[in-house]
Amino acid sequence: SVERLVEIGRGSPTGVEIYRHRRFPKRYRDGVFSVCWTFGRIYFFPLEPHGATYKGEMEIFMQSTGHDGFAPVDMAVGPSGDLFVAIGGRNTRGGVFRVRYTGTPCPEPIGGNALHQVLGADQPLASWSRAHWVPKARPLGRKAFEQAVLDDKLDPVQCIRAVEVLTELFGGISTPLARQAVSKGDAFLTARIAWALSRRPASRDSQKLIAELTGHEHPWVRRAAWEALATLPFLPQDLNKQIKWQTAARSKHRRLRAAMVKAARRHDGRVSDRTKSPLEML
Repeated sequence: SVERLVEIGRGSPTGVEIYRHRRFPKRYRDGVFSVCWTFGRIYFFPLEPHGATYKGEMEIFMQSTGHDGFAPVDMAVGPSGDLFVAIGGRNTRGGVFRVRYTGTPCPEPIGGNALHQVLGADQPLASWSRAHWVPKARPLGRKAFEQAVLDDKLDPVQCIRAVEVLTELFGGISTPLARQAVSKGDAFLTARIAWALSRRPASRDSQKLIAELTGHEHPWVRRAAWEALATLPFLPQDLNKQIKWQTAARSKHRRLRAAMVKAARRHDGRVSDRTKSPLEML
């Protein structure tokens, strides 16, 4: 088992949303909103990387007062960055609340060329956001996003988005490009590279790179590499010997160990040729 990010206690969590818009203050960016039907609350969890996972604290973002009924069942972020909260269920009053930040003017549309608009799209996984950025991304073609991955002038977050767009729209990233991206030295970009390699048909070179990343200095990258290994159909004999099975087993990071165990179970008995299985090596 792995540790909880935050201990909430009793309740009925009925919806979760990651805020990836520019409308709310910066501290809410990439944080997690969660609704609780039982206590009529919306919680917010500001997250920051910690080892192979995140850490954060629970904040009460919104709750009912007096005798007003407030039983939230789900939420979503709209195009303008407002938070829409649906309430109701079990004979309670139904409705939708809109939570809008009024401290500053609404942010201007993302400027620059089409590439920057794609890489900076608000709430990029939402259907309304995809309806805007996907039609702009396809005409740009693979090469534009490959160059963006390696562009030192871009923010690492934009480079990561370029990796994600390549993975979704253009069949993934090549291993040579992946190695170039890893050489930039950004741990979170490298972790996303490991993820991207696991989303395309495995090759000898991509398997080798993933195996190497199990020994990376940053636990975030090692966890991503183990999660990628768990998706591979088999492990060549020589690569199995290069993978840092025992090092991961001794790691202080529980989520990293959990990812390694998942990979070991996946490949136990599936290693090509005659060699010890991952579980035997542990």
